[in-house]
Amino acid sequence: MPDNPFIPSFGVSPLYLAGRDEALAAVEQVSLNLARVDYSRVCLIVGPRGIGKTVLLNAVEDAARADGWLMVNATASRGFLSRMVTEQLQPLLDELRPGRGSKLSAEVRIGAPSLATGAVKIEEGDHAPAAPSLRRTIFDICEAAPDRGLLFTIDEIGKRARDELEEFATVYQHAIRAGLNVALVMCGIPANINTLVDADTGPVTFLNRARRVDIDLLPMSAARAAFEQTIGIRATRAGEPDAIERMVKVARGYPFLIQEVGNKAWDVRPDADTISVADVEAVEGVAMAAMYDSVLQPIYRSLPPGLRRALYVLATDQHMTTAQMATQLGREITAVSGIQQRLIQAGVAVRTARGRMRIVVPYLAAYVLALGEPDDRTQKRLDILDEYDA
Repeated sequence: MPDNPFIPSFGVSPLYLAGRDEALAAVEQVSLNLARVDYSRVCLIVGPRGIGKTVLLNAVEDAARADGWLMVNATASRGFLSRMVTEQLQPLLDELRPGRGSKLSAEVRIGAPSLATGAVKIEEGDHAPAAPSLRRTIFDICEAAPDRGLLFTIDEIGKRARDELEEFATVYQHAIRAGLNVALVMCGIPANINTLVDADTGPVTFLNRARRVDIDLLPMSAARAAFEQTIGIRATRAGEPDAIERMVKVARGYPFLIQEVGNKAWDVRPDADTISVADVEAVEGVAMAAMYDSVLQPIYRSLPPGLRRALYVLATDQHMTTAQMATQLGREITAVSGIQQRLIQAGVAVRTARGRMRIVVPYLAAYVLALGEPDDRTQKRLDILDEYDA
């Protein structure tokens, strides 16, 4: 059976990366060009779940590695800072400076006098040196490799590891001020990024000076190329033109769905020479179920209760005016304007040129309508789940 070239896994780079050349160039220009000082060489990659942020981050790392950069990557879960130091920075420094003191150092211990002879017993032992600090390790690495840059990539930044992000931000800014060849690229969903950027105090406010690269849905031409080029990689099969168009329409430019639909359609008749329209139609329901579970449900649950109800109201009529939305929600227009802005900041809706709101995540409106309007009991259960997930 021919190997399936589609990879519907979060964070795993597809065999063909479509439609991200401009975004990749923007990130590289800020973070990998050491002649620039704009934005303190910090770049934020922002987009909803499943849109391809981590894949773009992988591409940045590949480009940096090819240019000789030293690499440190992390996911911003609790404890990531200590893991970064012990699992990546210290081994990297050991590699740059072999035998720099990673061996145990000698220690002299003086024992109690012997009751029989009155002699003092002197013992030699070993003890581990104190763990070096994040700042000291970064400075030592840059000193050991002055002609190479040190790139940090941090995925899934958010409020859960805020204290550690602040500590890292403080050290990183010290490194920039000291003229070290460091760069930083971070990824996150819009709601988490906006929460950090909007903070009035603390070291993470330096993110306000970062270059922000928002990645979005792929245009139809790029989505079509993604299907055609990925299928063609194996050189064993082809997609019928109508089947390709069907997959493009189903995926609606969402990278997760492109991989999911392609993967499932490929496996319907893996020994056939072509992928047919019937193959695509046979797997649409399964692909959509994966979209609901892996993308839409986490997006919906990330919204606070008030926004969930507003999103449901918006899903019933995506050409609704602010006044109409206020009536549906039973709120003042000024309050609804604030709710709409929060939906925009969460990355789930936009305001059109005519001043009306529209949901921009494919299939999210249908998902919300299928759930039904949140009632008090449902909302309470969701709140409890959110409390455990916080």
